[in-house]
Amino acid sequence: MIHVCRVDNGQCRDQTADGTNVQQATITPWGGGGVYRLTVVLQDQAGNINPAAQSGPVLLRYDQRAYSVFTASTRGLIARSCHRAKRPPRRGHRATLAKARARTNRPGRRLVCRVRIRHPQHNLRVRFGHHATIFAVLSDTAGHPLANQPIQVSQQLRGAGQVFAPAGQTTTDVSGLMRYTAAPGPSRTLSFAYPGTDSLKAAIANVNLRVGAFSTFHVEPRLAHIGQRIIFSGRLLGGHIPKAGKSLLIEGVDRGLLVPVSRGLRTDRRGQWRFAYVFHNQTGAAYTYAFHLAIPFDSVYPYLPAATHALPVTILNP
Repeated sequence: MIHVCRVDNGQCRDQTADGTNVQQATITPWGGGGVYRLTVVLQDQAGNINPAAQSGPVLLRYDQRAYSVFTASTRGLIARSCHRAKRPPRRGHRATLAKARARTNRPGRRLVCRVRIRHPQHNLRVRFGHHATIFAVLSDTAGHPLANQPIQVSQQLRGAGQVFAPAGQTTTDVSGLMRYTAAPGPSRTLSFAYPGTDSLKAAIANVNLRVGAFSTFHVEPRLAHIGQRIIFSGRLLGGHIPKAGKSLLIEGVDRGLLVPVSRGLRTDRRGQWRFAYVFHNQTGAAYTYAFHLAIPFDSVYPYLPAATHALPVTILNP
């Protein structure tokens, strides 16, 4: 036997579960949604109850509200359909069906529009320093739009140990459509939460923004001799630099092959970096190399791996 009690008002009912080895039982809530406390009691066929065999209480939340549908996308592939709202005849006014339709189709009647996202996409690659626009449609399970509803926005930066933090608030328009413009920043997950109402359940939609790292890259001089020192420098932009700095790698292209040049190169706390390199030998009178800066993956750095543009350096061999 299962002893079921409502937590809010203390009303209790006993529901039977026949069998000696019951692994599944159906509970019938009463009085609408709420929190119920369940206790399993061992009772024999004569109605005797063994208190020592009674289980501990289990709380069960029964939500009677209808579901809401929240679909987010990173592309504006939206289908919109509109129709004029039909108004029922006034109470006590005996109008024919034809007159009612004539009043409905009269110019100036309110338009009711439904929108839907054709091809939802939850991952968006964003260029460094650029904004991103996210679209979302909020409706009930029948497809009716939920207009002028509040949407809570939170974000979680990419990387180990990050948690969601509030990022703002927005609302849906009359057709249930939401547009949100994300400010430039690192890779992160945006979460859009609809809190729900007394008749509709809450809903959440997530979108992932993927942003590559970016650094300035300078080489001086561009024309050097064997034995002359070449200075590579720059600054890693966007912030969120780890305390120990961010590891970097300078690579050179030699006869079509990538050759690592720097060893143990890291930025400081402000993202600035500097590296000196000297060519000691070379075949031929002059040769041009192409160098670029690679920004590798780091679990605590919220930007994706990237590389800068290549800069040519010509080495003369007197």
